[in-house]
Amino acid sequence: MENARASSNSGALRAGARIANSRGTVGTLGIFARTFDGQLPVIVTCQHVLFGGGGQAQEPWWSMAGTPLRAGRTRHGRRGIVRHDGADTFVDCATADVDPALLGGQRWMAESAGPAPSINGRVHILDAAGQAVHGTVLSTSYSETVPIEGANTPTANQILIRSLVPGRAFNLPGDSGAALRNEAGAVIGLVWGFSASGDALACPIAPVLWVLNIELAGLQ
Repeated sequence: MENARASSNSGALRAGARIANSRGTVGTLGIFARTFDGQLPVIVTCQHVLFGGGGQAQEPWWSMAGTPLRAGRTRHGRRGIVRHDGADTFVDCATADVDPALLGGQRWMAESAGPAPSINGRVHILDAAGQAVHGTVLSTSYSETVPIEGANTPTANQILIRSLVPGRAFNLPGDSGAALRNEAGAVIGLVWGFSASGDALACPIAPVLWVLNIELAGLQ
């Protein structure tokens, strides 16, 4: 793989793009954000994407959109139940910094997250081709014990989503880290896995932003 180059920036940094950590774990670039501490630009995806396969902090991550580009270094993440706003909520989230050469001089400006989803609300994610995959919310407080790395792991207060696309699951392998968006396009969660029924599981965005100490941001 080659080091990041500004001239190869086309499509390298966008929501929904494929990324990989230095151990070969593949996932999705979910959202852009900015740290409260230092106002540093970061990308957000799942903890098990950036730290899968034994990955560690400060290892390279790669944009896989087109020619693989070394895009920055991993920072930190969290996978497990956290206490936020009076409720126990499972999160699977992590951040990585971005090589300035990929920003092309653009600045990242603060954005607002969407409101909490409602039952039967329409939502979507962006796939690796940048196309929207649509679904509907089945539950906003779903809990299930799921197998994670060989251990049965309890989750809590998850968003459960069912695909509206005939014959296609809402999320596929490699979609971990995709941003869950409402009909207006606002971010409301982070997709990380599957329920026992095969429906998608996403952690709500508010505890993700809180535990990572970041705010949503977009390239301007």
